[in-house]
Amino acid sequence: MYSIDLALMKPGDIVFTTETSLTSKTIRNFTGGNYSHVMLCVGYGSCIHADKKGGVHSFNAQRLLVEHPNQIALKRYNPHLSPETSKIIEQYARLKIGTVYSIWEAVKAAPFFKKEWLGHLKVELEKPSSLQFCSRLVAQAYSHAGLKLSATPSSCTPVEIFNSPRLELVENAVIRVPEELVALVNDESKNKIKIHTDTIKRLLESVRKLYGDSIQTLHDLEALAITTEGADDIISDLTIKSGYLELWKIDIKENPWRYSQIEFEKWATDKQNRTEIAQNELGMAQHQLSRHLASLHITRENYKNYPNKTLGQLIALYETLVMLAVKKTELFSHY
Repeated sequence: MYSIDLALMKPGDIVFTTETSLTSKTIRNFTGGNYSHVMLCVGYGSCIHADKKGGVHSFNAQRLLVEHPNQIALKRYNPHLSPETSKIIEQYARLKIGTVYSIWEAVKAAPFFKKEWLGHLKVELEKPSSLQFCSRLVAQAYSHAGLKLSATPSSCTPVEIFNSPRLELVENAVIRVPEELVALVNDESKNKIKIHTDTIKRLLESVRKLYGDSIQTLHDLEALAITTEGADDIISDLTIKSGYLELWKIDIKENPWRYSQIEFEKWATDKQNRTEIAQNELGMAQHQLSRHLASLHITRENYKNYPNKTLGQLIALYETLVMLAVKKTELFSHY
């Protein structure tokens, strides 16, 4: 099995994959490319993408496995992205988490449907939509930062992005995954990000049943709680029942070494390896801290104008996430 070398991945990089499934073959036949799916790297082995299983959601690149090396590739924007630009791209993609995936929207991006002779149908096909598919998400995220990967970011294909003259192939990024790690990677019981994705999906679906399909993301819940009478009590109650507010407990339970020096040194016995792990974890914790502090600040400002239960819950959540990120930053700064 093969995957991407996480050590080579940088925020803003784009992963291209393909499969032997009928869906993948259909997409490749319609678009004329070698790859049927794209993912946006946001740092430290984490990607954000859109698929029919979970809509827009995060993905741990460690779990990205393909059978052949030509089924996966990593490309990077040239000239390299500044940290500020990478942050804008990531923020846009994160704001779309929870958005429903649309196969029809993806199909409409195929070259056939862009032909001029389609006339009125072509105009109908180009109407804007809030739904997402993989290449639209990546192209729109870049476009939001003022960078064009496609002339039509809302209606583009994986092959259009792959062939963008602004992207260059990252050499030697595809690596063979040792057999002993394949079973570990395929253990869904340890897939923390999937638990997050499923929880968010259930929460949004429960709200959509009451308020309609215009509710696409978690941020839509905040707006709904502010603008619709009675919605705040309902949304805050559904949020509690979903378990979303306590997802942070999973990592503490499964990886106590991230929060205790004693546990960390017991878990990572080799000193050299311990230092390498600590450096990576420190970078990840600092990244999380910056993101959670920004979310906390925005939510507190909104709460000043709209003091309701939903925003109050989020403030408490972000305060906890900030505290945990600080704890990890302090721990791994010692190594």
